[in-house]
Amino acid sequence: LMWGKTSGDTIYYYYNMLGAEEKSIYDKIVQGYAGMKQEIELYTDENCMKKLKEMVYADHPEFFWIDGGYQIESTNITGQNDGSIRIILTDHSFWQKRDISAARKMLEDAVAELIVAANQFNDPYDKVKFVNDWLAENVEYDEKSLIDPTGMTEADKAFVNTVYGTLVERRTLCGGYAYTFSYIMNRLGIETLYITGATCEGLHAWN
Repeated sequence: LMWGKTSGDTIYYYYNMLGAEEKSIYDKIVQGYAGMKQEIELYTDENCMKKLKEMVYADHPEFFWIDGGYQIESTNITGQNDGSIRIILTDHSFWQKRDISAARKMLEDAVAELIVAANQFNDPYDKVKFVNDWLAENVEYDEKSLIDPTGMTEADKAFVNTVYGTLVERRTLCGGYAYTFSYIMNRLGIETLYITGATCEGLHAWN
């Protein structure tokens, strides 16, 4: 897997929506996540940081261990009153680094196996249908984690809605299905988006 590959790759929809300055911040976040750094120092405003973190994860669901923490160290660091602040991303995982490395290897193996199977077809439509059907037939919708998460560890609750939960643990929710389908399609060269929104039943994710 090409973990953390960004610049110049048209397969990443959200990355290619950005201007040069935001792309440089996006790249720094991706490089930090790919290197499993526990702290990533950014200089931007808080709203921009939050937006870019969401875009990074939408483009890169392979960073399944990220928990989203951050802290603001200082304000007005440029002295120009431009809204820039020093932000430290503190995305500490629920696992130790050695465990994340082992989990990434298991995910890589599962992704590679699914891609090989999908590539038996030449027509993009057949690849899309195969992956869609495979996910529907082989991954359980984990309704229990929504209704009654009693007994689940923090790691279980965190990873159920990720590509790791989907392809390795074979249980997930709508977000995990959508992240995984998007990731596999993009790896196959078929551009696909991860999209979120609201329905009459609440928040939802799809492609």
